[in-house]
Amino acid sequence: MKILAIDHVQLAMPPGEEPKARHFYVGVFELVEIPKPEPIAKRGGLWFEQAALKIHLGWSKISGRLRKHILHWSLKDWRN
Repeated sequence: MKILAIDHVQLAMPPGEEPKARHFYVGVFELVEIPKPEPIAKRGGLWFEQAALKIHLGWSKISGRLRKHILHWSLKDWRN
């Protein structure tokens, strides 16, 4: 079996921080918010897309020591 592509990236976010996440991903990166399917919408979080890029944010109670999670972006005109 071959992996053809990455379908989406799942990232953790603190519960209830959807407005801040929306501002960042829509306002800064100009992604489009996609409604989550009804069965999982009640779990919180947000989904964003732009062409083939899909980012899913899910609630995670972040406590204790920080863990390293790295996602590298390829950006155009990031200084403007």
